[in-house]
Amino acid sequence: MATRIPFRIDRTRPRALVRQMTDGLRDAIVTGYYKPGDTLPTIHEWTRALDVSIRVPEGALANLVKEGYVVTRPRQGCMVMPRDGRRVWLGHVLLVRPVDISCHFVSEEIFAAEEKLSRAGYLATIVVVRRKDETNFDLGPLEQELSRNVNLAVVFGNKPQILKCLAEADVPFTYMDVGTVREPVKGCVGRCGASMGAAVDEFVAHCVCAGVRDVSVVGKVGYDSLVASRLEATGIRVSRIDVDAAFGPERVENLERETCRKLDRLFAKHGHKWLPDVIYVEDDYQAIGVLFSLMSHGVKIPDDVRFATVKNYGHGPALPISLTCVEFNPAEAGASVAQAALDFLGGKGFSHDSTSGFRYVIGDTFPETKS
Repeated sequence: MATRIPFRIDRTRPRALVRQMTDGLRDAIVTGYYKPGDTLPTIHEWTRALDVSIRVPEGALANLVKEGYVVTRPRQGCMVMPRDGRRVWLGHVLLVRPVDISCHFVSEEIFAAEEKLSRAGYLATIVVVRRKDETNFDLGPLEQELSRNVNLAVVFGNKPQILKCLAEADVPFTYMDVGTVREPVKGCVGRCGASMGAAVDEFVAHCVCAGVRDVSVVGKVGYDSLVASRLEATGIRVSRIDVDAAFGPERVENLERETCRKLDRLFAKHGHKWLPDVIYVEDDYQAIGVLFSLMSHGVKIPDDVRFATVKNYGHGPALPISLTCVEFNPAEAGASVAQAALDFLGGKGFSHDSTSGFRYVIGDTFPETKS
């Protein structure tokens, strides 16, 4: 039987100590920390571990006897009762969402992960962590959940303040991150990497097969371009069209507008002569601006220029023809994160970059090349 006490008593809370222990112990039983047939610590062990008077464990255990969770037997101590039809989870997973990650696809990822974990028999609790100010998060809701029995926390984003809170609580955790692998974080059991590398390689192979000579890559200033470096490695000429625009949940229209203006200036200076074989856009919001500029200048896709973009499944630019794209499917990514969590909880370990969600889709804007 586990010896660590899976909950804490907080004397700063107005809730009575007996009620806190009752709730904490019940939660530990329901989430599978204490299993049917387990013998619980003695009254004196509870008092020492929680630093409370004897009346607190006596009252809490009496409450749970009445609720049918435990039974007291002479010379055997207090034991956890069999399930008797009552659902007992295999464990408890926190799904932590920093509020500044407000894109719709993050919610889809989390809900997909929650569904898969629940089907596998784990209690999955979504915790929204909001910002207190420009630099700090309000960690209160997260700390409240960490007072319960938690087997694993999954953070949808790489926020050092949140990761540090989990490390200090001595709770195993992983975090979902896209892009460059960062230094290992204390207490982290693995990183969930949503890498688009394989999908980008398929796009590059498509360009080579199609005999593409030059590609214009549209992106944001300051962002390293994975696709540009891989195209250049094949000998294809790459021109960067970098847009300097503030971006965030409330500045989407700004990014679309500035991207459109950037292309409009190219048309004003060079007419249609600047058009490459292929335009590749690294952001689906920017893709809207690119397409608006192209169509407003009478450019036909794919006759005048072939087009591909990064986009999220079910969202992004709408055209009467299908888009060629490096596509991120948040539901697949969320299910992949959940599977990585289940592998860890099942004792299989946590593999590095264990998640995906990206695929390359060939559509009408850059059709398949006939061999």
